[in-house]
Amino acid sequence: MKRTMTGILILGLCMSCFCGCTSTEGNTQDETTVIETETLGELEGDVEADTADTTAPEVQWNSDVLFTNSLSGQAAADLLSYNDESDCTVELTRFTKLSNLEVLDDSKLQSYTAGLNQVAADELLARTPNKAAGEGIYSAVLSVTDAAGNTSAHEVLVVYDKTAPIIEGLADQTIVQADPSVEPAVDLSALKISDNVDGVIDAARIQTSLDLEEEATRSYTFHISIADRCGNEAIDYCKITVTAETKEEAKPAQEQTAASNATQESSKKQTEQTQTATNAGQETEQAKPQEQISYQTTTTFQMADGTAFQDAMAKEVLTILNQRRAESGLAALTWDDNLTTVAKVRSLEIVGNFSHTRPDGRSFYTAIDDQHIAYTWGGENLACGQTSAEVAMSEWMASQSHKDNILRGEFKKVGIACYYDPNTTYKYYWVQIFSD
Repeated sequence: MKRTMTGILILGLCMSCFCGCTSTEGNTQDETTVIETETLGELEGDVEADTADTTAPEVQWNSDVLFTNSLSGQAAADLLSYNDESDCTVELTRFTKLSNLEVLDDSKLQSYTAGLNQVAADELLARTPNKAAGEGIYSAVLSVTDAAGNTSAHEVLVVYDKTAPIIEGLADQTIVQADPSVEPAVDLSALKISDNVDGVIDAARIQTSLDLEEEATRSYTFHISIADRCGNEAIDYCKITVTAETKEEAKPAQEQTAASNATQESSKKQTEQTQTATNAGQETEQAKPQEQISYQTTTTFQMADGTAFQDAMAKEVLTILNQRRAESGLAALTWDDNLTTVAKVRSLEIVGNFSHTRPDGRSFYTAIDDQHIAYTWGGENLACGQTSAEVAMSEWMASQSHKDNILRGEFKKVGIACYYDPNTTYKYYWVQIFSD
């Protein structure tokens, strides 16, 4: 089997969990960025009280549209800038659903924004506070509140999408060229990328890398990634083999490349985002069996004072995970210490970079490779902010793509980590790493 990678992420709140805690439809999040100020006591003697602050923050609204996969105040920070004598709270709330997600071109987007900002700030703030119920197109109130409770508000259009683009047409290729030691040019003519909001995405927007795996056989792994306007990233890869041309095979390079791909059958692999369900069950080509390595992890972790891996909470996740698999008639996953080392590495990495792309730009599965673990199928689920194993598992199971990873029959082993850092926004960082 071709090595198949899936990676899914959800983002919660440090206090109340991602998706607004109580939402049962889809995953949403509502984060409020607050910086507390210290109140100084009165000096000795009689001091005249300061004049009460009744002036709302001066806010510059930079945009009326937020494309996002995170419903936090921080996510909306680019839409505004403000000036106030005190620290302020930025909040995104009071959602009104306008439509399910659809492809948004300029004219469609204009039709949604035309009716915005026809209501005064007081009227906006009089609306009932609520959270978004799953993916969709919403109008919402973006507010800035100072320490004295004065608030400026603005109505914005929120396109809330957690679905990654779909990559099609990327297939393994054999390229014939005069000098096989020269890095090949990969044919992307059959590549098609589509998104539920962005529509057809120009292949020129993709990020690519070509890694030489075996110099003797001139075998490469070609990786591509593409992110939509809401920040959802899809990742795919294929194998490239370069061979030397014979005299009979001498042709223009362009013809050789096209011919090498003519009989290849497209084989989609799961992406690292929520489109994994789309590709589940597709046949993949037989991968070269990996060398089985007996490996004892020796990874050490540099951790700040007050931080810790919550191993007991990670084991609680395993218990609930296997209960859900049993309910679906699936065999239990076994705890794997080496995969758990990978999960701990990733839990530290996502504190500053909540993504399936690692801080050094590599994909998450390279963390498995770094531990010399042999596998054919692998996957990753991420979450942060959930304060218990029950909440983390509940939110993963409420997301179809995360649930697909948890209930995937190909997976046999799992490593789980819960990292606690009280000095960060979300405090709890959860990782599941799956393999066969």
